[in-house]
Amino acid sequence: DRASPEITSKLGDPRLIKNLIREIKQALKNDENPAELALAAENLQCLNTLAGIRQNIPKIANEGGNEFIPSVVKKMNRKAELQHGLEQDERDPTKLNLNAPQPVRPKVGIISANKLQGVTEPELQEAIEANSLEILNQLIQEPSNTPEILTEPTIKDVIEALKNYPLSQPIVHQCLDFLSSAAAKPELKDTIIKNKGVDAIMGVMNAHPTNEPLRKKAGEVLKSIGQANAIDEVKKQIQDLAKKYDPANKETSEPLQTALAQLGNLYAIPQGEIPSEKVTQDNQKLLDGLEDVLKKAGKGNDKETIAGVALVLSNMPKQSEPHKKQVQESEALALSLIHISEPTRLLSISYAVFCLKKKK
Repeated sequence: DRASPEITSKLGDPRLIKNLIREIKQALKNDENPAELALAAENLQCLNTLAGIRQNIPKIANEGGNEFIPSVVKKMNRKAELQHGLEQDERDPTKLNLNAPQPVRPKVGIISANKLQGVTEPELQEAIEANSLEILNQLIQEPSNTPEILTEPTIKDVIEALKNYPLSQPIVHQCLDFLSSAAAKPELKDTIIKNKGVDAIMGVMNAHPTNEPLRKKAGEVLKSIGQANAIDEVKKQIQDLAKKYDPANKETSEPLQTALAQLGNLYAIPQGEIPSEKVTQDNQKLLDGLEDVLKKAGKGNDKETIAGVALVLSNMPKQSEPHKKQVQESEALALSLIHISEPTRLLSISYAVFCLKKKK
């Protein structure tokens, strides 16, 4: 239902927007207090609702929203990284104690102790991050705001949010929308790649192997960034990592596994027509390196690396078929696939191994 003009004008009162932003800032200064964090979450949700009304965008910007909202994303990233760095048994698994002493000052939001009873601190942080990212996406709909928001520091923070919350669909969708807007500007594509945006997007695709709408959106962002550039970058990484690869050393095997998963997923996204000569030339060195990796992985019983190679081979463009077949029919792969008998960490890789076995 549409709000009446009278209600809309009240919702767009600059004083309300100013007070909300002030209260969010104050609450986040004391975010170790669960009740303050809850207050920030409620007020941000309210501000997000107001940002959905187009005429409020300039008012939010006038109150410093273009600088403040990115700072909230950054702050929640730091809290998430701190929590991820703690051992599970060091975290406090108890629910928030909303009976804790609360500051005596006016509360502008729609805070409800009953509604928030039993909400955990990580859940509140996730809600704050999701609402902040959605407000960012609404702010950049106004062209005058984009120079202040679509900057390298903010792009970097959005990429970090994608890494910190890969399983949160609201956050993932908002991050992908933001990166899509950034990728629409040619001068920002390299910024996304330089700050490992491709890695973060590929990580999300791995985390959601059966979520086709999300994977489609992620694929569209990769295309906008420049899929061919991303593929070339990851192939270079794999070639360098393959030279250092030791199946007994996690410092060399895990980065290689990650890169193989990224390349396999990139290949899975339709690339259009690519000249056969270019594919043959580009992939020959890669395939030679992969065959060497398979020999080492087979001897070292490194299932994850074997599965990663299988994913790349399974999704590699058809133009590479003659050269790919050499590796698929090699003794190295035949011996390596014997070692894969249980599901691997990544469902998409497990499926590729199954398909490759079936082809053989």
